[in-house]
Amino acid sequence: MASYKLIVSDEVAFDVRWTLNDKGVEREFGFKAEAHRVREPGAESGTVGDYLSRAARVRMVEWIGDPPIEDEEGRAPAPGPAALAGLYEAIDKLPGLVLARYLEAIGPKAKLGN
Repeated sequence: MASYKLIVSDEVAFDVRWTLNDKGVEREFGFKAEAHRVREPGAESGTVGDYLSRAARVRMVEWIGDPPIEDEEGRAPAPGPAALAGLYEAIDKLPGLVLARYLEAIGPKAKLGN
């Protein structure tokens, strides 16, 4: 049996955007990410965070708008691994949102029409 591979790059880029309620006002936040295209997670993948960092190698490359986190001196972190870890620690559901956006980025998209 012949072996086949995708003709598109194993690298994907995608945006992760969300809102947080701030005293009744929805504030928008986000970042641009890059990752490596791998198979969807299975039971052997470990935690969502493990899959995103080890298998998919998700990287934060740029903030979209104002960052939602800052250090004790009020400075926002530069985009990168420390900022992504800080987001995961500060916002419990964010790894799941990143996973959803990643899976959307690596999958096929239906196209209507001719």
